[in-house]
Amino acid sequence: MRKYIKLVLVLSTIFFAVPFYDAKVFAGNSETEKYERDYLSKVFDSENGLEGTTANCICADQDGFLWLGGYTGLYRYDGNEFKKFLMDGRALPVNDIVQDQDGILWVGTNGEGVYHFDGKNFQEYKLDNEVQGTSVVNKLYLDQEGTVWVGTKGGLFSIDAAGEADRANEYRKFSNSIIQDIGELSTGEKIIIQKSGGVYLLEKDAVKRLDLDFGESIEEGCEDYQGNYWFVSSRQGVLQLYENYFSDLGAYWGISQTVNSIQPYENRIYVGCDDGLYCYEGKKQVKDKLVRSCKGQRTGDQ
Repeated sequence: MRKYIKLVLVLSTIFFAVPFYDAKVFAGNSETEKYERDYLSKVFDSENGLEGTTANCICADQDGFLWLGGYTGLYRYDGNEFKKFLMDGRALPVNDIVQDQDGILWVGTNGEGVYHFDGKNFQEYKLDNEVQGTSVVNKLYLDQEGTVWVGTKGGLFSIDAAGEADRANEYRKFSNSIIQDIGELSTGEKIIIQKSGGVYLLEKDAVKRLDLDFGESIEEGCEDYQGNYWFVSSRQGVLQLYENYFSDLGAYWGISQTVNSIQPYENRIYVGCDDGLYCYEGKKQVKDKLVRSCKGQRTGDQ
């Protein structure tokens, strides 16, 4: 349903025109004139080459073609007409489409796994067929490094699009999980959203579950220009996730006692407490001459 809404501007069944008034155009004589602008729409359906009226996804490729996926198959629109493409001689239902940097089109189907198209031939890309549900691809995502991520009804996979491996990498942490959406932070970490509402931060092979204020019916997430992440829930509204710029250094260093003062010096940080002076380089504790001389003595600013 979400993907259909995204496509409604292209495949709407209603003609509409939106007038915009007071659009200012500056002429050569510096006088301001007012013009009326209209946005026109055109309906594409079974009467002009598209079978049915339901589409799940749309992708504009590097050559200017539009690729559309729906339950009746995969189509390419060249500006004049639709052409239907078969995979393994069949019109497979399509849920999502992405194109990588090399121009390869990746197609996620609803029940037949993942296919890629090099402009001439379609070839199935093997997921773990032993896991139930992996043939249903809910989401494809191309990250900053060119990796194609595949969210299925039975888990999460990644494909090195530039590599030679003929099988995807499976993330066992998400085995048998329905993956709803996949996103990415500007720092490279992946945001994985499960259908059950779980939201995870994935950095290389490390997986961390995010403790959000709501964790139910999360549908999708995205990052804004400030680096904040937003989630939408079909039941609980909108959640903003933003970075806390303050760090708990006590927890980082393992200091539980009261801190009286803190002083950076070169690449070290000195911490004054009631029972003496502590020194750290990064997370490593250092016992130099000054620290040893203050042992057992209350240390703080004078």
